[in-house]
Amino acid sequence: TFFTIGNSIILLASGYLASRFGNVTTLLWAVFWFTVFSMLCGFSKNLFTLVVFRFLQGAAAGPILPISQALLKRIHPPHVLDKVMATFAFVTLGAPVLGPIVGGYFCVDYTWPWIFYINLPVGIFCFFVDRLTLKNYNGKNSEERLDFVGFLLLFVGITALQLFLDKGQTWDWFRSPLIKITFTVAAVSLTYLLMWCLVAKRPLIKLSLFRIRNFTVASLVMFFFYATYFGCIVVIPLWLQTYLGYDALRAGIAVAPLGVGALLVTPFVPKIVANFGRIVPLCIGFLIMTAANFYTSYFYAEVSMHNIMLSRFYLGLGISFIFVPLLAMPVIALPNNDLSNGLGVFHFIRGISGAIGTSIFTTLFYRRTVHHHHDFIDVFNYYNPQSRAYMHEIESYHLRGQSSLTLLNDLVDQQASALTIEEISFVMAICCFTLCFLVLFGIERKKHSSQPIHHVVVE
Repeated sequence: TFFTIGNSIILLASGYLASRFGNVTTLLWAVFWFTVFSMLCGFSKNLFTLVVFRFLQGAAAGPILPISQALLKRIHPPHVLDKVMATFAFVTLGAPVLGPIVGGYFCVDYTWPWIFYINLPVGIFCFFVDRLTLKNYNGKNSEERLDFVGFLLLFVGITALQLFLDKGQTWDWFRSPLIKITFTVAAVSLTYLLMWCLVAKRPLIKLSLFRIRNFTVASLVMFFFYATYFGCIVVIPLWLQTYLGYDALRAGIAVAPLGVGALLVTPFVPKIVANFGRIVPLCIGFLIMTAANFYTSYFYAEVSMHNIMLSRFYLGLGISFIFVPLLAMPVIALPNNDLSNGLGVFHFIRGISGAIGTSIFTTLFYRRTVHHHHDFIDVFNYYNPQSRAYMHEIESYHLRGQSSLTLLNDLVDQQASALTIEEISFVMAICCFTLCFLVLFGIERKKHSSQPIHHVVVE
């Protein structure tokens, strides 16, 4: 929770940091402090210090994505930008897939601090390589001051919003006074932030950027797509580990083919973009995601690991078609002087939508599972002859009394959770299909020449 809070707050300040200190300087310091706080997270001896260092680690990580993307546009010529964004998209897709596998190995077979220590050699390598290769792309430093009012409203609003999203299910949403308080604080703070950004001379968030049509379309598509995407990659491992007996490592392996699909498709997407534009691959990607989620909606409690991996592979194929053009749209649409600020807003929307999607779909998962559990119990009871026969069959395995009831409860939970996965996957499929129509608003209109037409009369 606090990693996401720190990350979201600094994302919107990355434009100011880049203009104040330069792109490369900001990136180097972000990598440096991310590495340091990763080490301190591993050193933590209690939950309080871990939460503090995770918050600082998230804040340090905030500028890395938008400034990296801005530097890629500055370094490379426009005609290769789609290929560059394809590589960037592959990293963005591959890392969340590889991470759970490595993290699962360390947590299951070794010790948990190594999920943080593994960042040390990577961070040190990145710091020195960036320092050697990017020193000529820092840009000019300005004396622009930080919008402290906007930053304070952002800090309060995002902290309250993230607590509301992450703890809503645990605290039973609006039945909890704490949830009501966090929702009210978030709503008031973020509303005042938007009002402040409309009247401030140098606001933290340049709302005028949303006048650029393709930037607005890309932001909306990213919001709904990433919420659905995060639901896909969170709910399935949650189901596997909670009800099907998978450990963290096996669950990570089960979803890993998502990255394989990205590896196979991503290199070809720039060619499709060059020939057909960005809308066509976006629509193809959402249609493949729709099909993959429909496929998942037919899963059952005894589903094999092979089918789970196959569904994640199909999902990875679709996501690869989406990420490359979607990440390139704001880069191309934004002017160079607003690139860091606009990309900070874009990735902030991406991060918040992931948190919202996670909160919505995990809440649906838990509550619909309880709902189906009660439906099963209404039918499966001792007064039903079939139920009594099933109980006698269980007792034939020398399970009696509380042991047989515990086993029966686990079996009912498995079936209830499988029905929930079917429902959630169907909802995700509908969301992905609907996004096919939203991306059509990103079609670039042909500019008609304003020059007068001269008619030549031949006698």
